[in-house]
Amino acid sequence: MTGKTARKKQKTANIYHAHVYYNPKTKRQASRLRSEAVKKFKITDRSRNFKLSRWNDKPGGPHPRPHFFIWFKASQYGALVPWLSMNRKGLDILVHPVLENGDPVIEHTDYAVWLGKPFKLRLDNFSGSPPSALGFTRGF
Repeated sequence: MTGKTARKKQKTANIYHAHVYYNPKTKRQASRLRSEAVKKFKITDRSRNFKLSRWNDKPGGPHPRPHFFIWFKASQYGALVPWLSMNRKGLDILVHPVLENGDPVIEHTDYAVWLGKPFKLRLDNFSGSPPSALGFTRGF
Protein backbone atom coordinates (compact mmCIF):
# COMPACT_ATOMS: atom_id res chain seq x y z
CA MET A 1 0.00 0.00 0.00
CA THR A 2 1.09 3.54 -0.58
CA GLY A 3 0.13 4.76 2.85
CA LYS A 4 -3.30 5.85 1.67
CA THR A 5 -6.16 3.99 3.19
CA ALA A 6 -8.42 2.32 0.68
CA ARG A 7 -11.96 3.60 1.07
CA LYS A 8 -15.02 1.55 0.43
CA LYS A 9 -17.72 3.31 -1.50
CA GLN A 10 -20.60 3.85 0.89
CA LYS A 11 -23.94 2.57 -0.35
CA THR A 12 -26.83 4.97 -0.41
CA ALA A 13 -30.40 4.52 -1.50
CA ASN A 14 -32.51 6.98 -3.43
CA ILE A 15 -35.71 4.92 -3.24
CA TYR A 16 -37.36 2.86 -0.50
CA HIS A 17 -40.35 0.55 -0.32
CA ALA A 18 -42.66 0.27 2.68
CA HIS A 19 -44.63 -3.01 2.43
CA VAL A 20 -47.81 -2.94 4.53
CA TYR A 21 -48.99 -6.48 5.26
CA TYR A 22 -52.57 -7.45 6.01
CA ASN A 23 -54.93 -10.42 6.08
CA PRO A 24 -58.68 -10.66 5.46
CA LYS A 25 -59.41 -9.49 9.02
CA THR A 26 -57.03 -6.50 8.86
CA LYS A 27 -57.57 -5.36 5.25
CA ARG A 28 -60.01 -2.62 6.34
CA GLN A 29 -57.37 -1.37 8.77
CA ALA A 30 -54.75 -1.43 5.98
CA SER A 31 -57.18 0.45 3.74
CA ARG A 32 -57.59 3.18 6.38
CA LEU A 33 -53.82 3.48 6.77
CA ARG A 34 -53.44 3.70 2.99
CA SER A 35 -56.13 6.42 2.75
CA GLU A 36 -54.58 8.40 5.60
CA ALA A 37 -51.14 8.18 3.94
CA VAL A 38 -52.58 9.40 0.63
CA LYS A 39 -54.07 12.45 2.38
CA LYS A 40 -51.14 13.21 4.67
CA PHE A 41 -48.42 12.85 2.02
CA LYS A 42 -50.52 14.04 -0.93
CA ILE A 43 -49.94 10.83 -2.89
CA THR A 44 -51.35 10.96 -6.41
CA ASP A 45 -50.45 9.42 -9.76
CA ARG A 46 -48.31 12.51 -10.36
CA SER A 47 -46.50 12.57 -7.01
CA ARG A 48 -42.75 13.01 -7.30
CA ASN A 49 -41.90 11.65 -3.86
CA PHE A 50 -44.40 8.81 -3.39
CA LYS A 51 -46.18 6.12 -5.41
CA LEU A 52 -48.64 3.41 -4.33
CA SER A 53 -48.68 -0.16 -5.55
CA ARG A 54 -51.84 -2.06 -6.29
CA TRP A 55 -53.40 -4.25 -3.62
CA ASN A 56 -51.58 -7.60 -3.70
CA ASP A 57 -54.22 -9.85 -2.13
CA LYS A 58 -52.22 -13.00 -2.80
CA PRO A 59 -48.67 -13.75 -1.71
CA GLY A 60 -46.12 -12.99 -4.41
CA GLY A 61 -42.38 -12.81 -4.88
CA PRO A 62 -40.70 -12.93 -1.48
CA HIS A 63 -43.86 -11.75 0.30
CA PRO A 64 -45.78 -14.62 1.92
CA ARG A 65 -48.69 -12.38 2.92
CA PRO A 66 -51.02 -9.99 1.13
CA HIS A 67 -49.68 -6.44 1.05
CA PHE A 68 -49.47 -3.13 -0.72
CA PHE A 69 -46.40 -0.98 -0.81
CA ILE A 70 -45.44 2.64 -0.94
CA TRP A 71 -42.48 3.71 -3.08
CA PHE A 72 -40.84 6.76 -1.63
CA LYS A 73 -37.76 8.86 -2.13
CA ALA A 74 -35.05 8.72 0.52
CA SER A 75 -35.66 12.40 1.26
CA GLN A 76 -39.10 11.39 2.64
CA TYR A 77 -37.82 8.63 4.96
CA GLY A 78 -37.78 10.87 8.03
CA ALA A 79 -41.40 11.87 7.47
CA LEU A 80 -43.00 8.63 6.29
CA VAL A 81 -41.35 5.93 8.41
CA PRO A 82 -42.01 7.54 11.83
CA TRP A 83 -45.57 8.30 10.69
CA LEU A 84 -46.09 4.65 9.68
CA SER A 85 -44.62 3.52 12.99
CA MET A 86 -47.08 5.65 14.97
CA ASN A 87 -50.13 4.93 12.78
CA ARG A 88 -49.76 1.26 11.79
CA LYS A 89 -52.24 0.12 14.49
CA GLY A 90 -50.82 -3.39 14.74
CA LEU A 91 -50.06 -3.91 11.05
CA ASP A 92 -46.62 -5.30 10.20
CA ILE A 93 -44.55 -3.19 7.81
CA LEU A 94 -41.25 -3.94 6.09
CA VAL A 95 -39.20 -0.91 4.98
CA HIS A 96 -36.23 -1.52 2.70
CA PRO A 97 -34.02 0.40 0.29
CA VAL A 98 -33.99 -0.15 -3.45
CA LEU A 99 -30.38 0.13 -4.58
CA GLU A 100 -29.24 0.69 -8.14
CA ASN A 101 -27.83 -2.69 -9.23
CA GLY A 102 -28.54 -3.91 -5.71
CA ASP A 103 -29.12 -7.42 -4.47
CA PRO A 104 -32.83 -7.73 -3.59
CA VAL A 105 -32.12 -10.43 -0.98
CA ILE A 106 -29.79 -8.10 0.92
CA GLU A 107 -32.20 -5.19 0.47
CA HIS A 108 -35.02 -7.23 2.06
CA THR A 109 -32.85 -8.58 4.91
CA ASP A 110 -29.61 -6.84 5.92
CA TYR A 111 -30.78 -3.35 4.97
CA ALA A 112 -34.43 -3.76 6.02
CA VAL A 113 -36.28 -2.30 9.00
CA TRP A 114 -39.42 -3.87 10.45
CA LEU A 115 -42.26 -1.97 12.08
CA GLY A 116 -44.20 -4.54 14.04
CA LYS A 117 -43.46 -8.24 14.16
CA PRO A 118 -40.93 -9.51 11.59
CA PHE A 119 -41.66 -12.75 9.77
CA LYS A 120 -39.83 -14.95 7.32
CA LEU A 121 -39.82 -13.87 3.68
CA ARG A 122 -39.61 -16.31 0.77
CA LEU A 123 -36.15 -15.19 -0.32
CA ASP A 124 -35.65 -18.19 -2.60
CA ASN A 125 -38.16 -16.52 -4.94
CA PHE A 126 -35.45 -14.03 -5.86
CA SER A 127 -33.06 -16.71 -7.16
CA GLY A 128 -32.35 -16.20 -10.84
CA SER A 129 -35.09 -13.62 -11.33
CA PRO A 130 -34.46 -9.94 -11.85
CA PRO A 131 -36.61 -7.76 -9.58
CA SER A 132 -38.67 -6.51 -12.53
CA ALA A 133 -39.75 -10.08 -13.29
CA LEU A 134 -41.16 -10.31 -9.77
CA GLY A 135 -43.25 -7.15 -10.12
CA PHE A 136 -40.75 -4.78 -8.50
CA THR A 137 -39.33 -1.64 -9.91
CA ARG A 138 -35.95 -0.12 -9.13
CA GLY A 139 -37.23 3.44 -9.17
CA PHE A 140 -40.03 5.81 -10.19
